[in-house]
Order: sequence, then structure tokens, then C-alpha cells
Amino acid sequence: MQVATVLAGQIEQGQLTGRLPTERDLCDRFTVSRVTLRRALSTLAESGQIRASWGRGWYVVREPLSEPPNALLSFSELAQGRGLVPSTRLLKVGSVPASLDEAGLLHVAPGSRLVVLERLRYLDAVPAVLQRSHLAASRIEGLEEALSAVDLTELSLYRFLEERWGLVAARADYVVEARPASETDAELLDVAPGSPLLQATQITFDHEGNPFERHWSSYPGDRYRFEASLVRPPRSPVPATPTGAAGLSLPATRAPQGDGGER
Repeated sequence: MQVATVLAGQIEQGQLTGRLPTERDLCDRFTVSRVTLRRALSTLAESGQIRASWGRGWYVVREPLSEPPNALLSFSELAQGRGLVPSTRLLKVGSVPASLDEAGLLHVAPGSRLVVLERLRYLDAVPAVLQRSHLAASRIEGLEEALSAVDLTELSLYRFLEERWGLVAARADYVVEARPASETDAELLDVAPGSPLLQATQITFDHEGNPFERHWSSYPGDRYRFEASLVRPPRSPVPATPTGAAGLSLPATRAPQGDGGER
């Protein structure tokens, strides 16, 4: 309990972030056995302060990343707005032909070139999201060549598009669904294969309403929270001619009844 209390205090004060020291280092630091240390770590895990990573040690659990309701922000903007340090591992830059589905979504010809950008994004050195983007090359002249010439580990894509081409990401159609992690995605995101991921799929539009990007973000289920503002639509008007018990239309001159306080 003493070991758990000390570690919990250091986590609360921000002295411990990301990955914890190895179990051997912690045993030496506190002069305890491996069994005692693991009991302390299990106590912190049960309280939700740390989590075990498959074969990689223990990590401090952070508040799940969440986007402000109805705001379209880049990953870098989200991280910096919460005082977190973002970093990136580049996985792929290239191109693929547009499928029929993508051609319809992005308003391009089937088989036309789409620029592919895949990156693994980290928060305080912990993998937070796997991002894949397909961008319409016909809308952004020289994009693949430009991406190949810059440091993509430090790049904010939306800011780059705005500063280089004047292309502003104005809004996005956004869908979130749960799916099991494939072996490849599980290894990248440091989770168990088959564990739940939240996959956000979006079509991004410029300020003129033209779609230019199809984007996928895959988040471990415990590291992302989606927020939205919901507005209840107005009720449909009550029909002017109510139907009688026998299913026949009553005379139009009869006054319609109220809704009886229905909610």
C-alpha cells in the first residue's frame, strides 16, 4: 500500500506520465520484491490510474481524448489544447486508384488518383490513434510530391493544406462505430487483437462544400470519447383530419383533438 500510495501521488502531480519505469527499476527504487510491486501495480490498475500493455510494461491512464462538440480540429490542435505532447510515426505516403464508392463520395472519376497518408499518432508517447486519409489528387495539385518533401512527423495536415493551397477544411460528415482490432492495428495501437476500437470515418469538405478527403481514425476504446450536441427536431403538425375508430375519415369541419400532453 505504501508503494501504491507513492506512485499514485506522483501520477496525480504529473511526475509520472506515459510509460512507467520497468518493474526491475521500481523494485530497486522501493526495495521490495517483484510480488509486492505487482500487488501495488494491480491496486493502481483496479482504481483506473494505470494499465498494463501487452509485453511492454505499465502506462499511466489519461482522460480519454475527446473533441469539442461540433468542432472540426486536427489531432495536433486537440492535443495541444489539452496540454499534451503530440508525436507521429509515419506509416505510408503514396497513392491508390479511387474505387467506385470513393469516387461517388469524393465527386471524382472512378480510378482517378487518391493520395494516401497513414500515420500513427501519440499523446505523451502513448499510441492514441491510427489515422488513414485518402485525398483527391485532382483537387490538390502536387500533393503527393509535397508530402514526400516535408517532415510528416511534425505536420498538421489541415494547416498544411490551408497554408500551401488555401484549402480550408470547413466541415465533415462524421460516423463513429465499434469494431474489433485486427492483428496489425492491435500491434500498432498497443492493444490485444480483437479488443474494441472506435473507428471514426469522415468525409471532409472545403468552405465551398466540395469533398476532398475520406478519412479513418481508429482509437482504442479506452482512449477516446466522442461528444456531440443534439438538437431535437420540431414535431410534425397534427393532421387536420383525424381518423375515427373504424379507420374512416371524419368530417373536416370537426375540430381536431389535442395531443393530451404527449411528450
